[in-house]
Amino acid sequence: MEMFYLQFRCIPSETSDNYREMGGAYVSCWIKAVSIKDAKRIAELVIQENNWLVQGLEESHPIKQEDYGKDDESLAHYQQAEIDGEVYVFDSWPNEPQDEEQVH
Repeated sequence: MEMFYLQFRCIPSETSDNYREMGGAYVSCWIKAVSIKDAKRIAELVIQENNWLVQGLEESHPIKQEDYGKDDESLAHYQQAEIDGEVYVFDSWPNEPQDEEQVH
């Protein structure tokens, strides 16, 4: 299996506890899978299970520990995904216009 990094742009679903407070999130995913296609499928399912809707895939590629510097805070996420098979980090923003964009 190989490690993949994916980043999605998401909005909370209407059933989410975050719907009124959060305007959206970038979800960074480190997933151990046999292919990028499988990693994407796994990530999208987990994101949906957490009541978020994928709006787009911003980034996706294989990744190795050597790709991180010693002081890179994402290295810890990579290392945890090596143990658990997957790690998700939701970087959300408030439910208010961001850079002239409309909220959901």
